[in-house]
Amino acid sequence: MPEVQCIAIFVVAISLIKALADALQSFLERQTEKKRIEQEHLVPSGHYFLTTYVDTVREVLNDRYLIDSGDKQPLDVIRDSLSQIRELASKYEDESTDTISINLMISMRTDESEEEVSKNWKKIHMFFDGASAKAACAQIDGVLIPIAVAHKNSTNLFIGDGKTKEDPLLLPIVEEDGHATKTQQRVIGAPKAFSTNHPQYYPNFLSSVDDWLFREQRRYINSEQAELLYKYYLDDGSARSLLSIPISSAYQKVDEHEHEIEGKTTNLVLNVYARHENLLRGNPSIFLGLAQPLLDTISYALDIWMLDVEVEVDGSENNDSD
Repeated sequence: MPEVQCIAIFVVAISLIKALADALQSFLERQTEKKRIEQEHLVPSGHYFLTTYVDTVREVLNDRYLIDSGDKQPLDVIRDSLSQIRELASKYEDESTDTISINLMISMRTDESEEEVSKNWKKIHMFFDGASAKAACAQIDGVLIPIAVAHKNSTNLFIGDGKTKEDPLLLPIVEEDGHATKTQQRVIGAPKAFSTNHPQYYPNFLSSVDDWLFREQRRYINSEQAELLYKYYLDDGSARSLLSIPISSAYQKVDEHEHEIEGKTTNLVLNVYARHENLLRGNPSIFLGLAQPLLDTISYALDIWMLDVEVEVDGSENNDSD
C-alpha cells in the first residue's frame, strides 16, 4: 500500500505541476496578446502614414536648407511646422483637425517678464503665488508666454513685425533645483514639462487638475486660489486632454574660442490639446517619435530667427553710437 500511495502522490504532484505550467503559459500568452493589441491600437492606420507623413518629414528637413539659403523665412517654417504637427496629431487618432489645437510657448526670465505679468495680472493672477505681480515675480524663475497657436482654421504667430497676442496666458516656471526663496507652488502642464524637461501627458486633464490642486499642492495652494484655478480649467472646454512637450534649443552657447558657455537649454514648450479625453489614443509615445523631426525644425528655425534679431539689434545700436 505505501508504494501505491507514493505512486498516487507522485502522479497528483506531476498533474499539479503540469496544471500550474499550463496556467502560467496561458497567462503569459494572454499578456502577450494584450500587449500586441495595445501596440496595434497605438499604430495609426491609413494612407497618410504611408505617403503624406514621409513627404512631410522630407519637406521639414528640406526647410533647414531653405532657411540657410535665404529661400524661406524662419517664422514661415515655424508656422508650417505647427500646422503639420496639428495635422499629424489629428491623423494619428483619426479625428478631424478642428478637435485638436496646438500652441507654442517660449520662456522669459523674470527680469524680462515682470512688465508682462503686471500688464496681464488681472487675468492670470490665480496662477501665481503673490498678492501682486512684483511679489509673485520675486518667487519664480520666469514665465512661459505663447508665441504661436494653431486653432480652428489657421496658424498664427505672435512674434516678428511687432506682433503681440492680446491677453496672453502667462504661466510661472520654477527650476527643479529652485532656491529656498522660490515659491513651492508648481503648475502642471507646460510649466512642469519645462522644469523637468520631460513630456507631460494628461489623458483626462480635469481629473489631473483636481489631483494637482486638492492633493499634490494642497499644502501650498489655498482653497480660494484652487477654486479659481479649477473653474478656469473647467470653463475652458478646449483642453480635456493635454500633451506638453519641452523643446531644447538647436545649439549650445559658445564664446569666441568655441568654448561652451551653456549647453542646449529648454526654451520652448509645445502644447497639444483636445476637446476630448485620451488624446493620441491614450498613449503619446509613438506620436512623440513621429513628431520629433518637426520639433527639431521648430527649434532650429527659432534659433536662427533669434540670432537674426540679435544681429539686427546690435547693428542698430552700433549705427546709433556712430
